[in-house]
Amino acid sequence: MDLLTAALLGVLQGVTEFLPISSSAHLALARALFLGVDQAAMRVFDVGVHAATLLAMLWLFRRDVARVGTDVVRGVPELLRGRETTGLAPTGGRATFDYRPGLRTALLVAAGMVPTVVIALLLRDPLERVAGHPRLVGATLLGNATMLFLSARWRHGTRPLERLRARDALLIGLAQGLALWPGVSRAGITITMGLFLGIAPRDAARFSFLLGIVAISGAFVMEGRKLAGCSSHELQVVAVGALCALVTGFLALRLLMKVVGSPWFSRFGFYTMTLGLWAVTRKWE
Repeated sequence: MDLLTAALLGVLQGVTEFLPISSSAHLALARALFLGVDQAAMRVFDVGVHAATLLAMLWLFRRDVARVGTDVVRGVPELLRGRETTGLAPTGGRATFDYRPGLRTALLVAAGMVPTVVIALLLRDPLERVAGHPRLVGATLLGNATMLFLSARWRHGTRPLERLRARDALLIGLAQGLALWPGVSRAGITITMGLFLGIAPRDAARFSFLLGIVAISGAFVMEGRKLAGCSSHELQVVAVGALCALVTGFLALRLLMKVVGSPWFSRFGFYTMTLGLWAVTRKWE
């Protein structure tokens, strides 16, 4: 892979990872178009650009991440000690979760990851094979468009993140697992599920990306070792792609947070519908 291709694919990953238009579909179609690029190299490249988009999420949601981390570190010992009284509020049991909402959020994120992990373990190999069939990816993009159009009906939810229930987290985690299918946008389906459950749009997006931070971190831990055997040129290619993904990903994430509660969120469906129709009708080699 040359540096220009790496930059273009990095921009593609950064934009499509956070907008509800499916990064997996775009990268699968890019693989089919760039047949001269070694597929093993593409998988290594994917590791690097996903790490870059992870950094973009961590920076934009740094306050949420810091609050969750702080409440987990302080709240878990309080739960283990049992009910006590601090200078500000009682701790232990349910009172601890009220006093430290970040701890409750962390447990909900952990619950949401359960169905995602189960689906990933059961269907990883079949889903990777789907990515090699551009027409199937295109058909899924049409389904993604339908989902986005439907999301407009549910964008008036008001329930805050602090009132999320375990059932909600499991359903959103199940939606995230379905996004492993190439063509289904992870951001799109998890936010849409949150809207369907009556969660306020920005809070649905916040929980979606907290789940995404954990999911991408786990994937990087599992796949990051692939970077260890790279040559200097391959590392340069990954670095260029990662930098482009970081910058464009941050901008795309800022854009999504601005439009998530507006009609513009569902209008991304017109783009995925157009891309899906192109992929379905194109004559692939």
